[in-house]
Amino acid sequence: MVAVMDENSALQEQEQPTGATGTGGSVGTGSGTGPAGTSGQTVVTCATAAGIAVGVFDTILKNTTLAQFIKTIYHDLCTTGLLNVTMNQTVTLSFCLPQKAHQFHKKGMAVEPETIDRCLESLKPYHGMLLLVDPSELFDCVPPSGANMLLQLIEVYNPLKSLQNMASDAELLIDHVYQLVGHLVYWAKATIIYPLCETNVYVIAPDAQLNIHSNLSDKFATKFPGMSLFEVISDFSLPTSIGHLTTPLQHPARQGRLAQMVLWMLQHHLLMQLHTYVQFVANLDGIEEDEFGGAAAGRCSSDRAHALHALYGSSAPSASSSQPLAVPTGGNRKHSLSEDRYSDSLSALLTTAASVTSNTRPSSASHRSNISHSSVGGLQTASSTDNDESIASIDDDDKLKRLLAAFPEPDRKAVARIPAASNPEDLALMVRLWKAGYFKGEHHLEEIMYFENLRRSQLLQLVDKFREVLIIYETEDPAIASLYSDQPAE
Repeated sequence: MVAVMDENSALQEQEQPTGATGTGGSVGTGSGTGPAGTSGQTVVTCATAAGIAVGVFDTILKNTTLAQFIKTIYHDLCTTGLLNVTMNQTVTLSFCLPQKAHQFHKKGMAVEPETIDRCLESLKPYHGMLLLVDPSELFDCVPPSGANMLLQLIEVYNPLKSLQNMASDAELLIDHVYQLVGHLVYWAKATIIYPLCETNVYVIAPDAQLNIHSNLSDKFATKFPGMSLFEVISDFSLPTSIGHLTTPLQHPARQGRLAQMVLWMLQHHLLMQLHTYVQFVANLDGIEEDEFGGAAAGRCSSDRAHALHALYGSSAPSASSSQPLAVPTGGNRKHSLSEDRYSDSLSALLTTAASVTSNTRPSSASHRSNISHSSVGGLQTASSTDNDESIASIDDDDKLKRLLAAFPEPDRKAVARIPAASNPEDLALMVRLWKAGYFKGEHHLEEIMYFENLRRSQLLQLVDKFREVLIIYETEDPAIASLYSDQPAE
């Protein structure tokens, strides 16, 4: 490259004296013509220099491998934003321009590196991964040192699995999986999702490319013959779960087809998942219900019933019922057991008396004596059972007081008047999650389920029992929503 440039410079120096003499004669001869002659000479000189420069670059590209690599780099960055070339069969250059690379899936939208970093910093083991390209295209963006780990991850890849499950199946550390997934997300080869399941709630993304000039409708029809993108996505105009779009009577193949269509729409950023968050709000107005009437409580009950309907759908508890789910309390269970125990002892007593009467027929005095002693024994048994109940109830009361002491005074009063607060197990779970900070509207149900090892049904029952102080709402996961940018590319 340097030799060609030097040779071109030498040729220009050789031609310069001749050009200068010719120019002088022209100026002297054409002095009467004025500035027009000088302007014409300047244009000719610039055009000649440009032609020489183009010829030099063409010569360099033809004879120099390095120049060809530089041209390839420039072309790839301008078109795809991705670069993966090998120089001299030894040095591999890989580079990604995310503002350009992510436009392949979201045309006209810019995703800044800072946005991707925020997403990856919020990555949790319960998140999942969704590939945006064919697995064979993934190895172009990974250096040879990481190719083996990536191959292990791809072999167990499934959008229905969490990152934790894939790490376990691939026998990789979760930190290594984070690094691989983060690399793929940065290179626009994958995106972050929550593992696909029937309870997932989706809605049309705010930046979905559904205008009349978009070619996504044709792509969808090619991928799923006989199906219309606009007809399918219209089911998600309002937040809808996959379970609401399927029935147990449907053929499994049809359910699988719906799952594939949802994945396709997620790959093209047409859908966004919503999660249920829980916020603790003490209903202090209800404490003064006797003074101000029950209007405020009625409005609160109606609002909460509407929120529960959004969560449960058609199976939401009746708004007219202010009681939690029917779960027997600890005191009732103990009372029932004591009654059964007393009934059993009484039955045994009667059976024994009848047996003695029929077989031995003692005198009336001894008969009365037996009954008297047996009655005393039965009364002693009932008395001991009552003592056990009173001791257990005292222990429960002390436990409830200790649990309620975790709340500040105003919140304590609001929680204490809820019927479910009289159940030590329910109140213990409520206090445990409240202390952990899960009821500040910053953690969705799936996150609580993962870190606290709880089932969804347990959480939903707890929210229902303490609905007087727990408010629920649906919104997107910030870790995933950060990739749904509405900032247009410049």
